[in-house]
Amino acid sequence: MSWTFFHKLGSPKWFYEISSKLLPWVAVFSVLMLAVGLVWGLVFAPEDYQQGNSFRIIYIHVPAAILAQSCYMMLAVAGVVGLVWRMKLADVALQCAAPIGAWMTLVALLPAPSGANRPGAPTGVGCPPDFHADPAVFVLWHHCPAHGDQQP
Repeated sequence: MSWTFFHKLGSPKWFYEISSKLLPWVAVFSVLMLAVGLVWGLVFAPEDYQQGNSFRIIYIHVPAAILAQSCYMMLAVAGVVGLVWRMKLADVALQCAAPIGAWMTLVALLPAPSGANRPGAPTGVGCPPDFHADPAVFVLWHHCPAHGDQQP
């Protein structure tokens, strides 16, 4: 395999030509795997012995948080590539990854109130019992001078 293939992908003409052929297949595969994962995680996974069904939030929260962090890492890399090598596709990647990262951050933070105050949920020493309900309150409480060094 020649390295010129990778250089061709840096050209918008070649990239759009190749990606337009792959997009329908990747989209169908992605939707299928998303549906299988959601059904498997939310319907077929057994209940937790302490938390019951409330632990299933991890099947939404964790993948959304990982995707959001990956998008922000992609923003950093694409920003450097766009500034240093002036590649046009890096700017396109920036414009596409930013809204996905923002929406996945929102999706990762939205399920938090549903897990608040569940029976058997651990609460740290010095933390309010419903710190899962609002991540901002948790951060502010954790960095408050009166409670600064207490770990939840």
